[in-house]
Formats: sequence, C-alpha cells, structure tokens
Amino acid sequence: MTGGRCQPGFYCPLGSSAPTLCTPGQYCADAEMSSPTGDCDAGYYCPGGDTQPNPAETVCPPGRYCPQGSDTPTPCPAGTFSNESMNMMESDCTNCTAGYACVSPGLTAVSGPCSQGYYCPGGQATLSPSSYQCPKGFYCPEGSDEPTICERGTYAPNDGMASCDNCPPGTYCDHYELSNITGVIVPVECPPGYYCPSNTEYATQNPCPAGTFSNSTMLADASTNCPIGTYSNRTDLVEEAECTLCDAGMYCDSPGLTQPTAACVAGHYCELGSSRSNPFNETEGYLCPNGFYCPQGVTSPIGCPAGTYLPVDDAQMGSWQTRARKAIIALLLLDWLSQLVLLVSTTWPVPCLAGYYTPSAQMESCLDCPEGYYCVNETVIPTECPTGHYCPLNTRFDTEYPCPKGTFNNQTAAYQLDDCIQCSPGTTAMVKETRFQMASVMKDSSVLEVASNSAHMTMDL
Repeated sequence: MTGGRCQPGFYCPLGSSAPTLCTPGQYCADAEMSSPTGDCDAGYYCPGGDTQPNPAETVCPPGRYCPQGSDTPTPCPAGTFSNESMNMMESDCTNCTAGYACVSPGLTAVSGPCSQGYYCPGGQATLSPSSYQCPKGFYCPEGSDEPTICERGTYAPNDGMASCDNCPPGTYCDHYELSNITGVIVPVECPPGYYCPSNTEYATQNPCPAGTFSNSTMLADASTNCPIGTYSNRTDLVEEAECTLCDAGMYCDSPGLTQPTAACVAGHYCELGSSRSNPFNETEGYLCPNGFYCPQGVTSPIGCPAGTYLPVDDAQMGSWQTRARKAIIALLLLDWLSQLVLLVSTTWPVPCLAGYYTPSAQMESCLDCPEGYYCVNETVIPTECPTGHYCPLNTRFDTEYPCPKGTFNNQTAAYQLDDCIQCSPGTTAMVKETRFQMASVMKDSSVLEVASNSAHMTMDL
C-alpha cells in the first residue's frame, strides 16, 4: 500500500484506516476497491487476498470439490473418491467402485476390496457393511459387489459365507428346484433308485446302475445288486422286485448282472429265475425227465416224437450222454442165422426196433408189437398180419412167419401157428420163399457183419 491507495488483493471500505485483505472465497481484481470484486470460481478456491477468480495455484485438487466462493477445498465424502481436479460440487466425486469401499473422506482412489462374507454395491464407506452381509444360499468372496448363488452341488447354511460347502454324501443340492431365486440352504435327501456322492447336483444325476437297485433314501454310493437268478439292463430301480427274473432257458449265477450269464446246459431245462446252468429238481428248473430230451437253452422238456423213446434222464440233443445205457439184445432171426447181437448206445430219441412200437410221444420205452400185427422200425401204429401168415408177439415184418407148407390162412391178423389150416386132401398150398433182408429189420445201421453162422450189428442212433 502506497500513497494511501488500496492495491489489488485488498479492498478499502469508506473510512478505512488501512486496506483489508480480500475476503477468503472472493477476489479483489483492481486497486482502490471498496469491496471484493466477486466470488472465486467453482473448481477453484481462494484462501484470501486473491486478485483472480480462478487462480492457477489454487485449482481444486483431486479427492476434493470446490463450489463457487470456496476458500478451501471440501473433501469428497467417505464412500466416494475422485482422481480428477477442478471438481465443482459433491456430485463430481465418484461413488466408490462396486466391490470396494472408500472408508475415509478426500480419497483419490478406493480404500480396498470388500471383505469376504460381505458384498459392496457402489458407494460403500466400510469394508464390511452390516447391511450387506452375504445371505444364506449365497457366497461372497473378497471384493464381491453382489452375492453369488451357490452352484449346483453346493449349499450355504449360514449368513456371511465366503464360499459354499460341498453338498454332503446322500444328498443333492439343486438351486433350480428353488426357481433359481436363492441357492440351497438345506441339502435334499437322495431319492430311492439313485445314489448321491458328495457334490451331487440334482436328484437324478446318479441312477442306480443296471443290475442294481436301491429302495432307501440318502444312499451315498453303493446300491444293492440284483440277486442271483435275476438281472436288469435298466437303471434307477427302486425295489428288488423290479429286477428281471432270469429268462427261461437261461441262468443268472451271480448278483448284479445286466444280462443272463448264458443258456442252460443240454440235459436240463431252466424255468424263469434259474441261478444254475444245470438245475436239479428245483423251482428254477429240472433234470430232463425220461421220455423227453432237452437241448441247450430249452425252456421246457421236449417230448420224444412218436415212434421213438428215451430211456435215460438228462438227455441232450445231438451229443452222447455221460450216463448212457447199453443194452445187448439177442435175436434169433431165421434158422440160417444163428444169432444177431445188437449193441445200442442211447442218446436222444432212440427209434423203436422192429417188433416194437410207440403209439404216442414222450414214452420212456417201446411197447411189444401185439399178436396179430407186425411192427417194422419206428412203428407208431402196428399193421395187421397179412393172409398166408401169422404174427405172434413182437413180429418184425409182414412175411416173418409164413404158414408152413401144406397149410393156408385166408384171414388177416392171425397170431399163432394154429391159425394156419391144413390143406384138404387133393389140394396143396404154394409157399413163396421169403428171404429176410437185414435192411427190413433195422434201418440206419452203421455196421453190418455177417459171418458163417452168426451176425453182429452195431447201431449208433
């Protein structure tokens, strides 16, 4: 101040004895001012004695704002920050970034991430805001800006959890059952027909494998195998009754099968539910009975066809029996054939020999050809004895027993020599010589040997 004049930066009201420093928040641009020129510009502050409204040396700094007429910068409030200068009002401060907190005023950057177990929407002034504790069914790791729903296979039973717990064995956790509005708070019991190891995500995730079942809840791992005599190629069975009985003709000899083990062995038949390949007098099946034969995989015995018989149990088709019967039959054929020995090893259906017959299926032995009839190989119905002949029990062919010379018989079905009538005096009976052919006695012979006074024949049936 010289010569009594007010200098810029000061003002001198009327009657002043000395200049007055320009008021803080205002500026005094000229000399000889009786009052300040005006308010300091927004975005600046004027501490006092300023000659300009926007002094370069007092630009409002970052972390603060300066309304018009500011004499000092105002800190951005807690929950906000600003990394720019020349902020003019509080709204120029930036809300604290979501997931973070701005814990003190005047910050130029966020203070740090939100604490785990909490979430921070934008503008939070504390790292652990009580209003934003993570709710049940959700988890909030450090720096969360909102709760995260627990994923399938996990759950959160408490508030303030930073991570979800694994769904325990025997249960499942599926937030989609809750319309995806909230995560799982209480795990749900695993339903029958399924098992739920740890972290199971939904009820039907792990069906009981084929060959097993479960009728209990909260099964964690092992389901129960379908028992022997059953199988299953389906999953998610609940009851043992849902296991499939082993197919007829097959057997299931171990638990937990997805298909039958194999076909039952020949010589036996397997009913539903057989657990053995060769059942003996059980409810599952039986040994093949006399008069029947049982190929591999048969569901019930097959009766021997008419004209055949089967004298053994456990008969198979197309293979020799381990307990084959051997029968030696001595037959006198004619006076020129001293003896015929027939060796028979029985397998499945044995044709009846000449002189015998079987009138129906499923017979264990052949019947004697009756008197007055003859029966060739595999006879089902005996044939009447022709005229000129007689047929005693077990006659094998039509001309086996011709009436002797000097006799005759004009009736059929004669069965004894007495049926042949003596020719009247002055008459004679012509007898045609009959030659016995081995092929008419036994068909399908594999070996035929004729020696001087005897013949031996072996037949494989």
